[in-house]
Amino acid sequence: MNLDHGEIPKKQGEFAMISEKIEENQNESIKEEGINESSHLASTGALCLAMFCHTYLLMSVFPYAGFMAIYLIPGLSSETAGSYAGLISSCYMAGRAVCSFTWGAAADTIGRKPVLYLSFLLSSLCSIWFGLSSSIEIAFLSRFMMGMMNGLVLVVKTAVSEIARGDEKLEARGMGMVMGMWGWGYLIGPVISGLVSEPVKQYPKSEIVQYFEPFFSKYPFVLPNLISVLLCLTGSILVFLFVDETLPEEKRQSISSIFKKYVDNLKMRIQRKKRYEGTLSENETLPLQCRNGKSHSIETNSMHENEVENHRMKKKKKPSSTSSSKLSVWSKESTRHHLIGYWICSFSNIMLDEA
Repeated sequence: MNLDHGEIPKKQGEFAMISEKIEENQNESIKEEGINESSHLASTGALCLAMFCHTYLLMSVFPYAGFMAIYLIPGLSSETAGSYAGLISSCYMAGRAVCSFTWGAAADTIGRKPVLYLSFLLSSLCSIWFGLSSSIEIAFLSRFMMGMMNGLVLVVKTAVSEIARGDEKLEARGMGMVMGMWGWGYLIGPVISGLVSEPVKQYPKSEIVQYFEPFFSKYPFVLPNLISVLLCLTGSILVFLFVDETLPEEKRQSISSIFKKYVDNLKMRIQRKKRYEGTLSENETLPLQCRNGKSHSIETNSMHENEVENHRMKKKKKPSSTSSSKLSVWSKESTRHHLIGYWICSFSNIMLDEA
């Protein structure tokens, strides 16, 4: 097909008009879905505070962990407090490692925002418990529970990607802001907690410190944890106001319905156990020799084997569930290799950051 030199600019102009119309349609669809830069920025800002709250909970203990160990353990000196300080600091991440998968499953069941609310609430309670620790064992346990009860970082990373609703530009900007806040938390968190820990020693002439001196003398490390409570409260309010639930409504389940299913399953198991025990008690009263001359124990064993076989056949016939478990994820070779590589990289990165 031959085109004149005058037709080429016309064709180029038509293509430009078509591309402009496509961009306009995309922008209109984004506006119809309720996405605009101002609302996305507000949602991302709330999630940034949630990420900062998580990082503060992780890093705030570092400046005073050694002093806390010396205060809680009689006879401990600055030369021997290092191992206890390291244990206090690491208990948080140990708790996170135990319950990270559970929090992810909960976010896919009850929704992103309920998990954020629960994490804020439970982290606040554990922070107060940690700040009021009267022994090193309570400090270890409360710090470990604080990590277990925190699913912030998982949900924040997921939600910041989902609130963009396919807009790559907004998604990249949001992810950059959230991950940047992780770095700010590493930088600012220890500074804040170091300034407010042990106020009686640091600010003996302050009127506020003198007024609360008996309380601060008994619990010298409570102020950094009260700040974490304030951050959690502020984060909850901002998430409630500015962050939309991104889990589709058809996939959401209420906490009450999940609890009801759990109770029903528990009742079913108890009833099944009672029936099984009743069957055993009846079999124990039967004579060892049956009328047909066969041993009753042999008949009982064969019946039990038949029940087990039937149970296996029923399990095989059941359709495979779409929900993935730890075992099913780990059973895939490619996924297993990727996870191991990611864990090694993450471990090396965090070790370098916190060394």
